[in-house]
Amino acid sequence: MVNVDMFRRLLALADVARDPYTVAEGAAALLGANPQDAVGAGHYLRALASLKLYAAARRLPHEGLRETIAGLPAAPSGAIPWASRARRFRANVNSLSQRYPEIAALLVRDTDALDRYELHQAGDGNYFVLDTQAPSLWTAWLAGLINHQNTDALWTFDRERPSMPMPMVFDGIGYGWLLQRVATTTERSLLSYSCALYVLEPDPIAFAMALHMHDFQALLADPRLRLFVGGTAEQVTEGALVRTIARAVVELAMQAPERGPGAGTLPQPRGLSTLLLASRTGGLELEQSVRAVLEGVT
Repeated sequence: MVNVDMFRRLLALADVARDPYTVAEGAAALLGANPQDAVGAGHYLRALASLKLYAAARRLPHEGLRETIAGLPAAPSGAIPWASRARRFRANVNSLSQRYPEIAALLVRDTDALDRYELHQAGDGNYFVLDTQAPSLWTAWLAGLINHQNTDALWTFDRERPSMPMPMVFDGIGYGWLLQRVATTTERSLLSYSCALYVLEPDPIAFAMALHMHDFQALLADPRLRLFVGGTAEQVTEGALVRTIARAVVELAMQAPERGPGAGTLPQPRGLSTLLLASRTGGLELEQSVRAVLEGVT
């Protein structure tokens, strides 16, 4: 149950210029409790305007906001036609096709599904995707109207301290920011070692969206990146398989001796772990065991 009075008091005190996402979240809570809440709609409009998401703001249906909405700048609107990102998408797909031609073909075949969605970019650089068939604007943002670009709390790896992070698994590509950050910060983290990166994305459309947003050409060509998209990803994530892999990796990690620069040539590990951001351990056993499970479903 939403405490309406408390949310209203907090929103009245909030600095929308400093934290528009918190204002948007609070306003969305009010609108979720009562879609006709004029106070909630006004605060939501303030947040959208602060983020320069003007095209989205014009979708607010509230009569009392018409005059304010009419005064919003016409450009830039924040809305980005998918077609305007076609060159970036093609470049990413061309890079992808060198290693994963089946996935590349799948993404190209399903691009018509993007028609249901709108791509928006806020003034701070964040991308957002809006589902035009959602029942309301405040529920239409895929993964929410939050600061997706801020991955500080999700990834605290210190590149200044040479180490061997475990291979990483991403449960979906999301908006691509976390994958980019992990790939950049872990590249050659110890001598020539770069941890393997697995992306399990059951929804090809979500993957196509990310390829419209970012230039992933170099990463897609990098053999450390392993992709499971569509049905293959669904097989990987189905049932208890991921838990089985995680348990195997944890057990092996606990058993494997810690390796350092003097341990000789390190194999490139393959495996799991957004869940397993734990310790440095390497080893051929880890590579072979996790690779066997993952590649057994391809």
